[in-house]
Amino acid sequence: MELLICSECLSEVLESSNGISFSDEEIDLIQKNTGLGEVAGVKYSPANIGPGSDFWTVLASIIDVKDLIFLAPAVLSGVENWKKLVDKVKLMIARHEVVALDEEGAQMLAVDYMMNHFPCKYLNIIDSHIIKTQNFKGIIRSDSSLVKAPYRYYILTFQTDDLTTYVIGVRSTGEINLIKVFDYNPYGLTEHNRS
Repeated sequence: MELLICSECLSEVLESSNGISFSDEEIDLIQKNTGLGEVAGVKYSPANIGPGSDFWTVLASIIDVKDLIFLAPAVLSGVENWKKLVDKVKLMIARHEVVALDEEGAQMLAVDYMMNHFPCKYLNIIDSHIIKTQNFKGIIRSDSSLVKAPYRYYILTFQTDDLTTYVIGVRSTGEINLIKVFDYNPYGLTEHNRS
């Protein structure tokens, strides 16, 4: 999972960075200010996502969380690292420090949203689409696909154990929207009546 992070308290670190890497002291400061110091396996690097003029952010690359996403919600709620990471990301989103998150981050937030709003024993992502609202490929040099296209809208389709289907939208900034709910019908899906 990758996050692009920027905040006022990180501006000094970003200005002093050489644009290639952070010193150990700068990494300590980033970990302290983001709260990600408690999360294992995070690598930090400076990322410029401002074509034409510099807009420096911190690219936080977090160990792959995809394996955790496909666990049952009841199991996930007991996974300490999962909750810590979700809580840290949600706090950074609330403080408007997350510039963008990748598809794994969007899935993680959507799974957390589902767990908090719709009780279920089983949850499966059955479809996923990415809409890139801006694409800097060819303009910005980076190995990270998030840095090349930071502004995205993720559309995720979940199916629960009772075969209810939920379509959820997640902006790369972390905003979550419930788009549609469909009830199971042996002949197809029926739009859920919310009354």
